[in-house]
Amino acid sequence: MSDPTNLQAELQAKRYKKIFFLQEEDVFNVHNVGEQIFNQKDAAFAEFYAWTEYQSDFTSYFTDTVLDEIEREEETTWRDLILADLDKDFISRQEQMGYKLYKMGVPFEAYLASIVAFHEIIENIITRKGLGSIEIFRSFRKITGIQMCVITDIYNSISNKTIKEQHTVLMSMSTPVTRLWKGVLFLPIVGIIDSLRAREIMAAALSEIANAQTSAFIIDISGIAVMDTAVANYLIKLTQATRLMGCTSILSGISPVVAQTIVELNINTGQLIATGNMEDALKRAFKMVGVEIHQSI
Repeated sequence: MSDPTNLQAELQAKRYKKIFFLQEEDVFNVHNVGEQIFNQKDAAFAEFYAWTEYQSDFTSYFTDTVLDEIEREEETTWRDLILADLDKDFISRQEQMGYKLYKMGVPFEAYLASIVAFHEIIENIITRKGLGSIEIFRSFRKITGIQMCVITDIYNSISNKTIKEQHTVLMSMSTPVTRLWKGVLFLPIVGIIDSLRAREIMAAALSEIANAQTSAFIIDISGIAVMDTAVANYLIKLTQATRLMGCTSILSGISPVVAQTIVELNINTGQLIATGNMEDALKRAFKMVGVEIHQSI
């Protein structure tokens, strides 16, 4: 059975070759020149390290730890670029290096700038050796273009994953379903509610109701000043869905504006339980679960 990771790398290699119109002739051109400058690795990296010291915008990111990691990968980096062995392993190595530097705190702009600088250093070496031509540089820039594309994709992937994780955390914080009593759950909704957040609130609430075997569910919307018809419709659907699960929802803190929005939906609100404040909502909820409240004098 083939390794899914290797298969993905192979597919990516084919995609990048297609995007940059990389031909066998390009690989041959770069490989041929690369063999003739192979012994220039130390000089190239010495020039690169000097470059990192004079970049006012990026110097702080190229810490000793980062430079040590780059130094450990010198041989591999050099071979990848000047011998143009563009296969699944090339893609995997670029991705791994991208992940490493990202975790070390090197932002995309700094890493991309360093790659571009290193490419230019190699082109200058090719020129000084009298090996440069339009065809050679065109072929070499296809290889370097693919490397930059891989790094861009990696950083975008990491960034999107981070944003998704942060969104999940924020949603869990903004949907704080709390158990008030056995059989009674409480959800305060505060802030701006759009259709996306309304759907996520609905999903989170129904999940909590199922897990807690809830009989009464108080939804306090006093913290919502404005609500469009789409969001109001989601709230009505939420109360209907909880009823199907054997749970009664109580809408608390409905403002005049929100009440008007709900009426404009032309939905039968005969079975909708609504209260103007939390005190009345709590009395109803506790009564549903058989809890008596005695007010002290």
